[in-house]
Amino acid sequence: MDLLDRKIIYELDIDARQSASAIAKKLSVAKETVNFRIKRLLQNKIIKGFSSLLDLSKIHCFFFKIFVKFKEIPPKRRKEILDFLAAYPQMSQVLLLEGKYDVQLFFLAKENSDMMRFMEKMNAFCGKEIHEKQILIVNNLYRFNLKVLYHDKHDIKEIITAKKSDYVFDEISWNVLKQVANNARISVLDIAKNCNISAQLAQYHLKKLIKDKVIVSAHVDINYDALQMLHYHITFQLHDHSVLPWIIEFFNSKNKSLFATTMIGCYDGSAELIVTDNQELREIIDNLLENFADKINVLDIFLIYNEYEMRLYPL
Repeated sequence: MDLLDRKIIYELDIDARQSASAIAKKLSVAKETVNFRIKRLLQNKIIKGFSSLLDLSKIHCFFFKIFVKFKEIPPKRRKEILDFLAAYPQMSQVLLLEGKYDVQLFFLAKENSDMMRFMEKMNAFCGKEIHEKQILIVNNLYRFNLKVLYHDKHDIKEIITAKKSDYVFDEISWNVLKQVANNARISVLDIAKNCNISAQLAQYHLKKLIKDKVIVSAHVDINYDALQMLHYHITFQLHDHSVLPWIIEFFNSKNKSLFATTMIGCYDGSAELIVTDNQELREIIDNLLENFADKINVLDIFLIYNEYEMRLYPL
């Protein structure tokens, strides 16, 4: 990639729904150049896709985060288990880890009974092969704009909080939301076609979902393996919870993080880091400990080496 590619990715991450013309105007290049570059980034699998950030309270859902450690099992059986997990209807994310745990799951639930049903089915399918599991409730999800490839003036932090809402969907608005949730850059014409409605009606409902902050923002999804970058998950348990907002802000300030969470369970918080090498990771962790070592009980670091499944909102 060159600097223009990085700038285009930066703009797409700020708003993945903005037109090629709007990006071209900001970057003082031709619209055709922007369209060509986006297409090439997709073809080269540097851009994996485009996802929306939704207000979980308005879609009446919340996330569980589950860490799993397996016993020693043959590769074929391991794949069967991973396929089972990835195919579960409410499974948002399956990440393969190196570290204390083997797998991290992100599970989208409407109520606690959803998790209970999943745990029953997982235990029936592979419970004897699980050495340890930890279940956490995500109460805050932070999304920072992508600054690891290029950084201009924006420093955006969006917070999604698990809380109750009386927001009501009709059938059309829900169907439109399902189209945009995991394909943020989908055209209005394609939304209309897939929902069997007019383009005008699709545009109306999309604008309303954005105005009502059901769709909070739209972003680009990057394949960091293709860029030979390392993706880490940092989790921590605190004995002084008052510093939790400061630690979240610490990770944002390093311009290497996209997501962070606060949780209820064995960990109090987490952050995902994208770094060029282990030395860069070590420098960030050392800096974290210089500032917060006396507040942290446990700090665990996992390398995310495979994004086995990713559909953030399995609606």
